[in-house]
Parts: sequence; C-alpha cells; structure tokens
Amino acid sequence: MPIARPEIRAAQEPLTQEEFRRAIEQGLGRAILCLQKHNPEPYKEIILEACLKDTAYVKHFSYNKSAYLNELLSAFTDALELRKQILEAFKNSMPDEEDRPKTALILEFAKAGLPNAREAIYDDFLKAAEIGLDWASGKEIVKLDSLSGLLFIAPYLGEMVDGDNKDEIPWHYVRDLSENLGKI
Repeated sequence: MPIARPEIRAAQEPLTQEEFRRAIEQGLGRAILCLQKHNPEPYKEIILEACLKDTAYVKHFSYNKSAYLNELLSAFTDALELRKQILEAFKNSMPDEEDRPKTALILEFAKAGLPNAREAIYDDFLKAAEIGLDWASGKEIVKLDSLSGLLFIAPYLGEMVDGDNKDEIPWHYVRDLSENLGKI
C-alpha cells in the first residue's frame, strides 16, 4: 500500500522531524495541522530555530511568515515563554545581523501585547539609525503605531540617505510608509 502524502498524513499521524522542518521552511499548513492533531513538543526546537533565524525555503522572496510562525508558537503551553525567549534574542542582536529573529515577528508579538515588544522595535530602529542602516524597523513602527510611528521615524529618515538636503524625507520612503498608514 502506498504511503500517504505528508499533507494527508499530518491529520492522521505525526510528521517526521524532516517533513515538519520542510513544511515550516515552505510555510505549509500541514505543520499547523500536525501541531493541532498531535503532541507539539517534539517539534518545539524546529519552530524555535525557525523563529530565531530565517529558515525560509526561498529567502529572496519577501513572503512574511511572521503570522504563521506566531500561530505555530500558539500550539505550546509555554508559548509566552517561547515568545519572551525570541524577544530577548532580538533585543540582544544588532539590526545588521542576518541570523536573528525577524522584526516582523516581533511586530506580531507587539500587536498581541507581549510586554517590551513595542519598545524592542523602537530600540532596534534607533540602533540601526546610530550605525547608519537604512530603513531597519521603520516600517514595523509605522505598521504598529501609524501616524505617531511615522512622526517618530521621520527625523531619522533624511539622515539615513546620502544627499545634500537632509531635511527632506525621500519620496520612496513616503510612498512605502503611506501603504502602512491606513486610514487615520
């Protein structure tokens, strides 16, 4: 008898560690289904690794898996502690580090009211501005706090861009940020 495909098996029996890892890399729903139907504990380290660094299958696409990863974390009884651990890793890293929790994931935590997540995003933006990184957590600040977030980052935007007139916000920042402002 042929073996059922992983997406069908996830509802009937647990996925193997490798199948589960691959499902997370690709952002597939079978990982969520597996956690809902079976004991999530064997998969905790895989999920934590995916949250602490980008394990996306194709990293050059801008697919945002933060809501997906946050949902995976919700399957655990100690989800709050896991989120705090991820937040601490984010706070203890620099904005230019490649293998670190994504700012978008910390944004999900802040939206859900995780203590200190909002402050961590703001601090990350200030660290990035200090070392001359362009953009960093600015978009997440605007997504989180709308116009007040834009007003917070606006003074830094001109300084982050090469050019003679550092008092003007470059048009592409305004365009990109306006998409996140929504209705005010």
